[in-house]
Amino acid sequence: MGGARAGAGRAYRRVVGLLQGGWLRAWALAQLARRQARPALAALGAGVAVGYGCYLAGPAIASAVSGLAGLTLTWVALALHPFWPLLQADLIDRA
Repeated sequence: MGGARAGAGRAYRRVVGLLQGGWLRAWALAQLARRQARPALAALGAGVAVGYGCYLAGPAIASAVSGLAGLTLTWVALALHPFWPLLQADLIDRA
């Protein structure tokens, strides 16, 4: 009985920690969104415009635009891949 109670206590503390961490992440994202409202709205507007244009153009054009977007994002990811360790420096310091 004591083992189950201890396990439940550990599970409770873990869930509380996850919820607090999630709340802090959500709060940080909200603050970032507040600071970056204009670029985010511009990106949203551009995405809606391209999506609506693809919808009106038909399936062939929509699939071509989607393929080009995927190709471009892949190239950007490959170009930025060498910089990934620089972005992970904080994680290395904690280890």
